[in-house]
Amino acid sequence: MITAEAQPAPKTESLIPMAKLLRDPTRPVDPRSRADARDFRLTKNGKQLVLPNRLYKFMERKWANELVHGGAYRIGTLREYGNAEKHTDGILDTEEGYIVHQEIIESANVEQLSRYSQSMFAPAAGVPAENMQFKNVKIIMHSTEKDSYIYCFSLSPDWGNEISPDYDTCVAIIYPHAFIGALTYELGTRRLSAKSHMGNVLYRDRDHTSYTNGDVRGGGPPAPNSFLKPKSYEKQQEFRVVFHATTSVIAPITGKNPMLKHSCKIQSYRPAKVF
Repeated sequence: MITAEAQPAPKTESLIPMAKLLRDPTRPVDPRSRADARDFRLTKNGKQLVLPNRLYKFMERKWANELVHGGAYRIGTLREYGNAEKHTDGILDTEEGYIVHQEIIESANVEQLSRYSQSMFAPAAGVPAENMQFKNVKIIMHSTEKDSYIYCFSLSPDWGNEISPDYDTCVAIIYPHAFIGALTYELGTRRLSAKSHMGNVLYRDRDHTSYTNGDVRGGGPPAPNSFLKPKSYEKQQEFRVVFHATTSVIAPITGKNPMLKHSCKIQSYRPAKVF
């Protein structure tokens, strides 16, 4: 899992605040330049993040053209993708961000529990953690991750991967660093997000069990809630960016950023059905 942090908007005309170009990290990024999109790199702690060489976005043709020619974007939310009134098969997941966590504890104090169980049994003020002991206990917790902004891609341009019937156009993200950087900038300058995680979705069961005995723990969720989806979605080969919100109530946002149009192109259109 990759973590990236957006910096506050600078006083310069730099398009992406945390921009660090490999060839010249001192000068601003020119949003009109395709060369800057090509050379842009996301970094963390001075090290370049490792991203797929290409990503893909399946969309309706109207919005694909708006993105490719005008840099128009729409960033959704976890809760929105679970709304059956807004989405159809291939997109809809009514349990986005939800897991069931079970922890079987042989012997442990509160600080040795998983983060899920600790949220239920936070250390009390003035009470040492070792005074809160758990022995032969089973904790079952239904956990729903806080709503976040989310932008989803696919690792494959294959139309046979159970793509939503609403989509007829595949957009290739030819410069993923610049594309994700532009989205990060848009949320950062609006003060809607200051931190993000990105990576491949893991297709696993949403029920997980961990075993705790002192400092020894095994099992448990293999990834944060928002990066776990059932195996029924596995063909989609999803790569997603989750932008952690700075407010408790959020909604999808739209806008335009010229760096986006320099970072993508039309890959293909849905093939006609052969009867």
